[in-house]
Amino acid sequence: MNRNARIAILIVIGIIAIIGMSIYKKNKVAKEREIAYALACSANQRVLLGAVEMYNMDHKEMMSDLNIKELLKPYQDQYSKKSFTYLKSDPSQNKAGCEYTNQGDLTQDGYIICKKHGTVDQISKKYGR
Repeated sequence: MNRNARIAILIVIGIIAIIGMSIYKKNKVAKEREIAYALACSANQRVLLGAVEMYNMDHKEMMSDLNIKELLKPYQDQYSKKSFTYLKSDPSQNKAGCEYTNQGDLTQDGYIICKKHGTVDQISKKYGR
């Protein structure tokens, strides 16, 4: 084999190696992105549950089913007369495509679940975090 043929073969091998590494890196980045979305979803579920609990402490008629629109409405505290919302923004408006709902009665032992990622416990078990 002459020198030019060897150089051509080395160039082809180098190109194949670069393509292989870039495909591997893209797959790894996509997997890490999905983990990040799932962990953000878990955090959003905790925030939603906290907002529902605060809502239930402030209102006589408690929220037994998740109602994000109600949690986003301004509420005036009867003691301080200050207006606030239980959520600053809608957590379901995210890139991960999460849709939140509840299983069971949130005033009892119900919990919040994402239709895409599952519950906080399921996310923790799947990703170990």
